[in-house]
Amino acid sequence: EELIETNAGYIRGYNQMLADMDLTEDDFVDKYSKIIRGLDLENPNENIDELCGYNNAIVNILSLLDEKYLYEDI
Repeated sequence: EELIETNAGYIRGYNQMLADMDLTEDDFVDKYSKIIRGLDLENPNENIDELCGYNNAIVNILSLLDEKYLYEDI
């Protein structure tokens, strides 16, 4: 169950980013950096496993653009 929810988060993140492929690199990084900073892990209505997958998907793609996103707070 936990793995299914995490994978659902990855899929949601990747699908959302695919839809934004028309953005410039700077706009893309700005948008997804803001999303990660805005994720509310304290919100009881959000599934923590899905949020983790979603966050990880975004960090995976951002790190392909620049390695610093693996190691820095966004």
